[in-house]
Amino acid sequence: MNASTCECQAKKTLFSGLKVSIYPFFLTMVIAIFFLHLGNEEIVKENITGVNVKFGVVTGAVLVVIASIFRVLYQGKGRDRFINAIIYLSNIATDLGYGAVGFYVGSEIVKNGFVINTVMWLSGSILYWVLLNILYSTSVVDNIPSKLRPTLVYISIGILLIGYASYFFLK
Repeated sequence: MNASTCECQAKKTLFSGLKVSIYPFFLTMVIAIFFLHLGNEEIVKENITGVNVKFGVVTGAVLVVIASIFRVLYQGKGRDRFINAIIYLSNIATDLGYGAVGFYVGSEIVKNGFVINTVMWLSGSILYWVLLNILYSTSVVDNIPSKLRPTLVYISIGILLIGYASYFFLK
C-alpha cells in the first residue's frame, strides 16, 4: 500500500530553460570588484581587452544568426545536431565576451560607481543576453508561418551584412 512513486525530474534553476548563460558576466564582475578592492589592478586590466569583447560579441551574434537561418531553412534530421553544435560554439564565444564585459563593468563600478556609462553597459549586456535567448528559442522560429520564413532569412542576412559593414568601416 505504501509503494513509493518516484517522479524524478531534473533540478530546475532560475535560468535552466535558457540556452545562453549570463553567469560569466556576473561572476567576472564580482571577481573584478573583489580584486580591485584588494588593490590588484593588473589582473582586471589584462582581462579587459577589446579583442575579447569584439570576438565574443561579434562571433556570438553571427553564430546565433547562422543557427536561426539554418533553423528556418532546413527541417531535416541533422538540423538539431548542427544547431546544438552552433549553440555550443556560440556559448564559448559569448562567455568570453561576457567575461571581458563583466570585468569592465566591475572595474567601472569600483572606480566611478553607478554612473550612466556603467548603467548603460550593465543594461546593454542584460538586453543582449535576453535577445540571444529569444533568438535561440526554437518555439519562436517554429511558430513563424512558412510563407514568412524566407523573409526572416533575408532580413537576418541583411542585418548581418549591415552589422559587419559598420563594424569594419566604423573602427
